[in-house]
Amino acid sequence: GFQHIIVKVNDHKIHLYNTHLDAGNSIDDRIARENQVSHIIKYILDNSNGYPLILSGDLNIDYLDDKESLTLNRLMNTLNLNIIDWASKDLYKKDALDFILYRGVNIVSEEFGIDSNLMGLSDHPPIQASFQIK
Repeated sequence: GFQHIIVKVNDHKIHLYNTHLDAGNSIDDRIARENQVSHIIKYILDNSNGYPLILSGDLNIDYLDDKESLTLNRLMNTLNLNIIDWASKDLYKKDALDFILYRGVNIVSEEFGIDSNLMGLSDHPPIQASFQIK
């Protein structure tokens, strides 16, 4: 599942999504994630088309795996989403299962990364980013 909220900032509506997709590496787990991504895509197209949005969460998709990254790329391409480029800072590449995807807002340059104050509270590095409204 996922959560969807709409926030209003300076008369601009921004759609925020949070999700936690199925974990695991079996064929069934991958199929479940593909189905979950399809559901998210359909919902966003039906409810947030044309709005700025931020989609974040534990997608359990290994971006470094060619087959897994196809699911993430389909999500990004279908919804015209950008990705926070953790690799540009060489941050926890092997642990990159959580993502922040966005459109219609600007990422504040160099204001993203791992929140070291929250390390150890999850099995994944705690990612964070700052945005500005376009």
